[in-house]
Amino acid sequence: MASPAAETSPPSTPSTASCPTPRPDAAAAAPSMSPSLLRAARSGDERRFVKALLADPAAPDLDAVATAGGNTLLHVAAWGGHPALASLLLRRAPGLLAARNAALDTPLHLAARAGAHKVVALLVAAFSSSSSSSAAADASSPSLRALTRATNRRGETPLHDAVRGGHEAAARALTAADPGLAGLCGGAGESPIYMAAAAGSLGMVRLLTKTYRNDEEEEEELPVLCSCTGPGGRTVLHAAVLTSNGEFLLSFPDECSVKIQDLFMFVRA
Repeated sequence: MASPAAETSPPSTPSTASCPTPRPDAAAAAPSMSPSLLRAARSGDERRFVKALLADPAAPDLDAVATAGGNTLLHVAAWGGHPALASLLLRRAPGLLAARNAALDTPLHLAARAGAHKVVALLVAAFSSSSSSSAAADASSPSLRALTRATNRRGETPLHDAVRGGHEAAARALTAADPGLAGLCGGAGESPIYMAAAAGSLGMVRLLTKTYRNDEEEEEELPVLCSCTGPGGRTVLHAAVLTSNGEFLLSFPDECSVKIQDLFMFVRA
């Protein structure tokens, strides 16, 4: 598979005031990854990878070696959809889980972007396991949200990437781990559920509304549809009306009918 698109990601988009997107500083230049090691990682073949690793005269540090775009070996395995190789890397270098490339993408971003749902599930499980283990000794151990809500230079979470690509299985794995993700805005002011509605993706909207839970308390479907914003303060209902998709609109709860009629009046005005 080709190199991750994240290698040449667009510049950051300012986030909205209501949806802050912390942006850690990019990591310092890492040791270059040899072509043979990169090819082995892209293949997903564990034996080939180990052989290339042992044959590399530079004796690369798994935690540090990266491509020109800052992608670590775990980024490469995630983008290629190779759960076995990703698991091997996490056993040898667990710190790679939180690694960032030049575009501030984590391996979870690339797995979600590629629709590699098995890798998404693996990374989430690995973080949960390591976090639980360290929590016993460190009360300030980071929560799972540190992984699922990490934002890249575009101010977007892994779920934004999964929704943009139409990868429902990856989105399901992410929302199962963090039910509040669907309502978080990205740098362009769009929440994943708004993006799905604007794209007319009925299956994705159903998935996200079914799994969504507010961070503070459980919410019903109607408030979610009316509050998850897009550009200019638009809601999911705005996006649904603008798509003019009959099946899509009929899928909303009966309580939405009045609001949808009002929005149609607004659009026609």
